[in-house]
Amino acid sequence: VVPCARFSRSGGEVGPFVKHDVARDNTTLESNVSLHPGKIPSAPQRRSRFWLYFSSAMLLVLMCLLSLPEYGAPPAEGASNGFVPPIQIPLVLTSTFGEYRSGHFHAGIDLATQGRVGIPVTAVAPGYVYRVRASGSNYGNAVSLLLDNGMLALYAHLDRFSDTIQTFARREQLESGNYEIDFFPLPSQIRVAAGDTVGYSGNTGASFGPHLHFEVRVGGGRKNPLSYIK
Repeated sequence: VVPCARFSRSGGEVGPFVKHDVARDNTTLESNVSLHPGKIPSAPQRRSRFWLYFSSAMLLVLMCLLSLPEYGAPPAEGASNGFVPPIQIPLVLTSTFGEYRSGHFHAGIDLATQGRVGIPVTAVAPGYVYRVRASGSNYGNAVSLLLDNGMLALYAHLDRFSDTIQTFARREQLESGNYEIDFFPLPSQIRVAAGDTVGYSGNTGASFGPHLHFEVRVGGGRKNPLSYIK
């Protein structure tokens, strides 16, 4: 291997290269070597990048498939009749389950509220109010219901809670001295039946327009809500 210098037509040096004397049909092969390692990826680097891009693409395809309603899949235990709609207007989907967002996947669905706030949001099945949050970020004002079938339903970006839930929330705010609260009522405190109002749609938290964010969780894992709504 003989180090050499390479010159441009104007006579200026533009960079070194290495001359390899290789006996192959009495010819000499010359290969340039970049002054900047990494500018020309090595074979292992190219293979690593290929599998990174390939696996990312496959993950996106999988999440797109998961975002489709699971037609033909058996309903979850205790949900044989399906859920009543979480909002009492025609359902218009604006974001699907599993959509890729910056740094995460969408954990639920977004439902349009005709560009308005204050539309009643209802319990999809009987259960009790499991968690109540009021925040200026993330989910904003949110209610989680633990349903009698063991599933959890979450409603986010609410404008306000139902009168019953608002009474508990206001008490927590006064006792803590903060607007932002996150508390868990006792199972016997706020029972709900299917169709009961639990809040009103809004635009609170990390929201960019009035809508309802709705999630379904089973055993801690997120599920496509469209699989359960009637």
